[in-house]
Amino acid sequence: MSGTIIYLLALSLFGLRVVKDGPVDKEMTFNVIVPAHNEEAVIAGVINSIKNANYPAEKINVTMVADFCTDGTAAIARDLGCDVFERASGARGKSAAVSEMIEKLRPSLGSSSVVVVFDADNLVGKDFFENMNRRLINGADVVQGNTGIHNWSQTVFTKLNHVNFAVTNRFKELARSQAGLSCRLRGHGMAFTVNAIDSVSWDASSLVEDQELTLKFVLAGFKVSWVHDAHVDSVIPATAAEARVQRQRWAGGKSEVTSNAVSKLLTAAFKNKSLAAFDLAVDYIMVSYAVQLAITGLSLLLALFFLGYSNVLTLSLFAISLVYFFYYLLASVLEGIRFGVFLCFFTAPVFIMWRLWIFVVSLRGAKAWH
Repeated sequence: MSGTIIYLLALSLFGLRVVKDGPVDKEMTFNVIVPAHNEEAVIAGVINSIKNANYPAEKINVTMVADFCTDGTAAIARDLGCDVFERASGARGKSAAVSEMIEKLRPSLGSSSVVVVFDADNLVGKDFFENMNRRLINGADVVQGNTGIHNWSQTVFTKLNHVNFAVTNRFKELARSQAGLSCRLRGHGMAFTVNAIDSVSWDASSLVEDQELTLKFVLAGFKVSWVHDAHVDSVIPATAAEARVQRQRWAGGKSEVTSNAVSKLLTAAFKNKSLAAFDLAVDYIMVSYAVQLAITGLSLLLALFFLGYSNVLTLSLFAISLVYFFYYLLASVLEGIRFGVFLCFFTAPVFIMWRLWIFVVSLRGAKAWH
């Protein structure tokens, strides 16, 4: 664990401050794709938040892809002035919907056109397009916005996830981007230039299309750039019971992708002298924060029981635990996490063990929703 914490601390140095893009004198045209399957309860939120953005309305074209919808999702989107493309044949799912829509859009995309993908439950920040535009004009081809949690204050579970998002976004994604490496795509709030679109295939074989896409872009020589001031929030399950299937899908999907991604990335890293590919390989191998904390905590308890509190190993594990605590605390302070949220840290061990359980049961992969 000492090697892991040294790596994380070294990487976090690049996330201590946010480097902002300077002003630009050009405006890209954003072609927004919102894939949705029976999302009538939330689709208005994402469309209205896009309409309320601080960016010229004529520079934002929104298409909602109604993917085998059987409810009023398409009708609501049309009533709000949104273009709707209805799919009733072919492969189902987000990856297929986005891929088909990109294929339809491609002939009309010019050099100043960008494709953006949101999820149906997203709420887009007012300055999202403006801040993404700056990064794109400054030369980035693949850009990821800052993903957050809209209902972070709802329960203890959402608050703990809120803290985990803040730490990951600040000390991993932002830090990687500012270190000249590649952050990960998150599946929503992500933008692509025509150059990037034409460089990779958009099909996905796993249930975590964003991770597959990240891998494809890095192997193609691109770096995903993180824009910290381009916020896009989503609503997450309020309890562990509600989140179980979703978490197993993500963890299982990562397990599947990891099994064949690491060798490809390491080959690219040494063949092309790509530090970004090597770093992404390390990230695929590295377990999540929660699993790291669970291993450290359980090891500390075993060391205390069998070796005593004065043993060198026990003291080392205690020191590592303190480093993790202050690592989380510093990221939370930098991200403006409210003080009251810190009280949830007392319940963190339960959350951590739940995440460890999700990790263990998902090692075989996740082929489909259950």
